[in-house]
Amino acid sequence: MSTVSETAEPVARPISRGRAFRRSRLGRVLTRSPFYFLVAVIFAAEIGDVRRFDAPPQLMAFLGLVPGERSTGETVRRSGLTLAGNRRARRALVKAAWTYRYPARVSEALRARLEGLPKAVREIAWKAQVRLCARYRRLSAASKKLPVVVAAIAREMAAFLWAIGREVAPA
Repeated sequence: MSTVSETAEPVARPISRGRAFRRSRLGRVLTRSPFYFLVAVIFAAEIGDVRRFDAPPQLMAFLGLVPGERSTGETVRRSGLTLAGNRRARRALVKAAWTYRYPARVSEALRARLEGLPKAVREIAWKAQVRLCARYRRLSAASKKLPVVVAAIAREMAAFLWAIGREVAPA
């Protein structure tokens, strides 16, 4: 059984070298942001232009990262994730969400990737890294199950990707 990285690597390499993806402003930002390169490629390929979503909750619902609900009258019953959205993009975000169990930091490799990006995008990326790392620690310290914590991080990561996509429109 192969992992997402092993499966996507042969596909992502030609896409990343492709002239259209490299020239698109969204492609340049997503491949240099703190999110995994393969996650960025999968997200960009599956979602396309995030400006079609008016707000982050719409993107979260499209990805199937929102809880289901069966309510009647005053009774509210919530269930697990709906899983009704784009499976590949959701899986990539969940896979990337596991990295937020480590403390937020800017490595030399990340610093090199962030050079040349608009200041607003760098600020969003750092805010995402700090917030998601802290949220992971806070939720796991509250004895939440790890899959629940990771789903919450992936949901919030989708909102930050939405913000980056709104900041940098595709060419």
